[in-house]
Amino acid sequence: MKFAGVLEMMGAMVTWTETSVTVTGPPRQPFGRKHLKAIDVNMNKMPDVAMTLAVVALFADGPTAIRDGKTFSTLLPCLFNMTRLHTE
Repeated sequence: MKFAGVLEMMGAMVTWTETSVTVTGPPRQPFGRKHLKAIDVNMNKMPDVAMTLAVVALFADGPTAIRDGKTFSTLLPCLFNMTRLHTE
C-alpha cells in the first residue's frame, strides 16, 4: 500500500495527475473536532514514512495504531512516545 493510500484511509482526498500528486484533507468539522480518521496500519513496507504518519496521526479523531513498531520506535523514540501518549 502506498502512503497516499494510507492518507486516503484517514479521509484525505488524493488526486494524481501526470506530473503531480495533491493531497487535500477532509473538511473541518464543527466544534474543533479533529477531522482525520484514526486507522490501524502496518508500516513494515513503508518504514521511511512511519514518522510522517505519526505526525499526521496527531490530528486523527482517535487512536491510530502504527504497526511494526520495531522500525518506527528505533528511528525516533521521542516521537513514538509522544504519539503513544496522545492516542491513549
